[in-house]
Amino acid sequence: MQLGLELETQLFLLSVLIGFAMGAVYDIFRMLRIVSKNIRILTFVCDLVYTVLFWFVLFTFCTGLTGQIRVFALVGMLTGAVMERISLGNLLVRAFGRLWRWVLRRVLRPLKGFITKLIGKIRSLFVKIA
Repeated sequence: MQLGLELETQLFLLSVLIGFAMGAVYDIFRMLRIVSKNIRILTFVCDLVYTVLFWFVLFTFCTGLTGQIRVFALVGMLTGAVMERISLGNLLVRAFGRLWRWVLRRVLRPLKGFITKLIGKIRSLFVKIA
């Protein structure tokens, strides 16, 4: 099936937009890795899920609109994902990393100390009862 140049251009730009969104999804996986301290198995699972999701979106996008998988749609999606990574992605992930370290330092560590003391007092109460 032959597409006109105008339709191909629109599909390419739409695929760039979809690729940008898929780059944002990958950034969510990157943030999950920051929270989990870069566990290798989690990295593998996230990359596998993202790859399957990327190809599923590409397949659905191409076959839903044109009935065939088009190379320019793949190129557009990859271009959009790279553009997101270069422009917005690195900034967001870096900011999230700083925010997460702040939350760990200012909120979770004091909370951990409080909970540890509380559990110690409850444990000593049960020891006295027994």
